[in-house]
Amino acid sequence: MTQIEFKGPFNFYDVNSIFSESTATINGVYLWCVKISDDVYRVHYVGEAADIKKRMRTHLDFLLGGRYSGHCIDSLKNNKLVIMHRATEGMIPRFSHLDSKAFNQEYSKKLYVFYAEIPILEDTYNTKWLRCRFETGIITHIENQGENIISVAHRRYWKGNKEEFRAHTGKVRIESLSDELIIV
Repeated sequence: MTQIEFKGPFNFYDVNSIFSESTATINGVYLWCVKISDDVYRVHYVGEAADIKKRMRTHLDFLLGGRYSGHCIDSLKNNKLVIMHRATEGMIPRFSHLDSKAFNQEYSKKLYVFYAEIPILEDTYNTKWLRCRFETGIITHIENQGENIISVAHRRYWKGNKEEFRAHTGKVRIESLSDELIIV
């Protein structure tokens, strides 16, 4: 059985920024989480990338530029989805009194990033499929535990043999994921 190591939590700013992490340019899967208590996090988004640091830079640019929807962080902590800002439309009417740019900036400051390296295979096509396989496995596992992943890019289902891995998250706990047996 394989074990993958999630590193984090990182943020988009400050000393513990994902952008200052030296190994974040790796091929792998990543999680956006909200902190629900001391050292306990809830997954909000799962993604995959050939270069995690580069992908995070794109995500941050899109967040700050209003190209992504923004949610109420306190509601996410309670596993509820409350959209406050719609991608490219701006603040939804009941939150129109809030400044869109300020909201997006504050929202991005409250997200935590974890990532795990996935092996690079003989070609980019198979490497992409392996990342997607882990991404979908993590999404499915968390949803099957009764938790919601509020935002998911896409799912790609693996047609081959199933494999298991254990998700190790160090000293922090990621709800429904830490030290769990995941099937991909």
